[in-house]
Amino acid sequence: MTLFQKKDSLNQFVEILENDPYLGAAQGIILNYDEKSVDSAGEFISELLTTHTLFGGESLNLLKEPIPTTFANAAYSIFKVEAIEKISGGKKQIFDDLFACFDDHLLGMKIWNAGYKIKVFPIVTAKHNRGSSFKKVIPLQLYLIFRNVLMTNELSNSRYKFFIILIFLRELFVWFIARILGLINNPEYRKLPALLSKGFTEGIKMGIKKKLSGEKIDIYKAPILKVGFSEAMLKIINPKLFDARMKTKLNRVTN
Repeated sequence: MTLFQKKDSLNQFVEILENDPYLGAAQGIILNYDEKSVDSAGEFISELLTTHTLFGGESLNLLKEPIPTTFANAAYSIFKVEAIEKISGGKKQIFDDLFACFDDHLLGMKIWNAGYKIKVFPIVTAKHNRGSSFKKVIPLQLYLIFRNVLMTNELSNSRYKFFIILIFLRELFVWFIARILGLINNPEYRKLPALLSKGFTEGIKMGIKKKLSGEKIDIYKAPILKVGFSEAMLKIINPKLFDARMKTKLNRVTN
């Protein structure tokens, strides 16, 4: 990740959080590195635990007022100490188990579960070179996504828990078929089906272990994108069309 902070943006957000006792975390508009379009102007998840970024790749002038968001983007966000202490019991709150992927998602939902809000504000805060942390290790990133989302799924109360497992099984099947048919030429990617299988089983096991210890998350206490049954099926059959549907719903958030 490459990030440059805009001057005085941190001071602005410290003041915002101090003046709102119900605000547990916040972010502003994060620009792409060329500063011509938005990298993130708010982050949302769906009931399928898919991630959808508000105004990603679009104009920085589209966000007109503060709006609630599922979680604050980890590239540049600010958190109220009181909120972190409440959800952690005063303990460390960075989720080592969710290294690099989905940690900010889970943290955001825990903040909503604790009775706080998270908002995105129409303040330009930084520019961000998305994906630079993983540009040479994509297999590792995919493994972490499999593991971390499936762990979160076990902790969640999503009505589509089974569908979420099917979505990842579909993805795993596609990679296995590509490997069998010899469609994967890059040596690093040839091991990917086995790596994703590992992430699949590890994520479910980790989630079950945490759930048995009493950890859980109510995703419906956060602002999320609702998914109809036909849309859940669409995610399995045609993921690109599903993403387009979710983008339409996301655009309605600001209207």
